[in-house]
Amino acid sequence: MSDIEREPCPRCGEPAALIGRVCPHCQGSLLVEVVLDAPVADPRARYQIARALASFGPPAPDFSSAQRELASPRPVLARGLTREAARRLLANAAELGLPGQAVFPQKKSPQQSRVPPWAIAGVLGVFLVLAVLIAFSGRKPPGIAPEPPPQGTILQPDAVPARVSEGRAARPLSPRDLAELATPSTVVLKNGGSLGSGFFVQPDLVLTNAHVVAAEREPVAIVFSDGRELEGQVMSRDVRLDIALVQVPSASAEPLALGDSTELRTGDRVVFVGTPEGMDFTVHEGIVSHTARHVLGVAYLQIDANVNPGNSGGPVLDTTGRVVGIVTAKVNGAEGLGIALPINYAYEGDPPLLPKPTPRPDSGAWRALVDRVQEEERETAQVISTATMKPVLVGVTIRQKGEILATIARISDREPVPENFLFTFRKPGRMLCGVPTSVERWRLAGRTDVSANPRITHWLEDNNISQDVYVGVAQVSLRRCSEDELRGAVMVLEGADEGSDRVQL
Repeated sequence: MSDIEREPCPRCGEPAALIGRVCPHCQGSLLVEVVLDAPVADPRARYQIARALASFGPPAPDFSSAQRELASPRPVLARGLTREAARRLLANAAELGLPGQAVFPQKKSPQQSRVPPWAIAGVLGVFLVLAVLIAFSGRKPPGIAPEPPPQGTILQPDAVPARVSEGRAARPLSPRDLAELATPSTVVLKNGGSLGSGFFVQPDLVLTNAHVVAAEREPVAIVFSDGRELEGQVMSRDVRLDIALVQVPSASAEPLALGDSTELRTGDRVVFVGTPEGMDFTVHEGIVSHTARHVLGVAYLQIDANVNPGNSGGPVLDTTGRVVGIVTAKVNGAEGLGIALPINYAYEGDPPLLPKPTPRPDSGAWRALVDRVQEEERETAQVISTATMKPVLVGVTIRQKGEILATIARISDREPVPENFLFTFRKPGRMLCGVPTSVERWRLAGRTDVSANPRITHWLEDNNISQDVYVGVAQVSLRRCSEDELRGAVMVLEGADEGSDRVQL
């Protein structure tokens, strides 16, 4: 124990370990937040610094969070860190020319507190009750006038359909309860060579991903959990959001209740149903690890769970039994991470695909989230449109053991010629290995191409930069690198545009 570094507790002055979370003497919290001395005003610099910060990995923030905080008047890079973790983050920030300090969070005054006085004692238990009750009622308790009700107000669950609210006042639904609730309303969709999942939102309407089904008016085989099979027809598709509605005449199915994804918080438990790798009606449990992951101008829920092909289109349910998202994709290059489209996109669009559910969702919170994502999108588009002629590392995909596919983009007024590249793999203070590779063929991102991702194409065209961006794929063999050492390493495209040259494996 003598090797553990200690410093005085700011409250009682007794020595406490830097890795400690609570002072052993006064029982006060030792957790701090890392605050920068000043924001980063320039959007391009902010984008590059955010990318660089994210490449360090935890406790550094992810890219979207870093961009948002760097623009705020008081940039807070992380909260709830031990003093030892804060030192590491401050060292990373200093490498990027960002002076800052670790500070103890200021206590809120009674007027600032969003938790009512009676909820201070036993706060963990109270929050469990709030998570259940707030989700189930639009009725205001006596003495509360504004709409929507403030966070921290307990509401009575008296206006909720029995199928959702049964047993809710006592506890959240268990994974078994959620499976029994969702499976009869979840279906397998078979469309040509495509296989995916969907769920009923009305007795004859199935909601799913656009990439699961073909063009509008095309027939789709709908398979129920009891073995029945009906034929449905694609009624509408939104490629940008990757969402579609399929009509199933005479299905008379029990629809799932829709919820509000803005009520989710990082760490919340969710359950989703799908057909991973063709294994029909498999139920998964996971947690929400990010509530607004920004991808191509769309905010996604990031879920820590095993998402696989065939899960796409399935419902993501919170512990109240309401659908809060649609499983969309597995995160390439990461094990146990998936993204889901928030259900709010289905009823907050212009025009909406579905009517708003009851209780009414918090449209103000949703609008604020969408506005924030659109601002990040504009900044990203500005950086790309004004980028240098250097290449940009767009992303990586682990194709199979020992090989990575790296997607590289560059701005050019003509089609680039085949080009050689060098990737290096690094950990703090040392380089692990270097791998030469090449891009043999470049494709104009905005050009019609069956191999192009239509969502990327639409995004580039919407931002008026599709005519200048060329994309190529390089195969990166890892045979000369140690697989064990590569875990957690940073992959760097040498000579690329600074701030857009690396990803963490």
